[in-house]
Amino acid sequence: MNKFIVLPILVLFIAGCTQTEIANPAAVYCEDKGYNYDIRDTPIGQDGFCVFNDSSECSGWDYYHGECTEETASPCKDLCGNNICEEAVCQAIGCPCAENNESCPYDCI
Repeated sequence: MNKFIVLPILVLFIAGCTQTEIANPAAVYCEDKGYNYDIRDTPIGQDGFCVFNDSSECSGWDYYHGECTEETASPCKDLCGNNICEEAVCQAIGCPCAENNESCPYDCI
């Protein structure tokens, strides 16, 4: 086979095998506004949250779609004592909501 035919075919094959990652628009929007985007494991899978400077937060997609704003975001609430182990609630840096055996032995046995 002629090398002038093989080389272009090889280049096209290699180019077709490369992957490009598409950025999450909700994460990009949150970070472009100057906030942190936090991906967490939840009981139903991974979810992203836009965490504001005061540690309040919105679902990343809710913030992106304008359904949640910094003014209407969920503040960090101490729910220790409600008989539910709130392990996946507000686990942003500096936010005391996440409960475990140490922080809330009443709810997390």
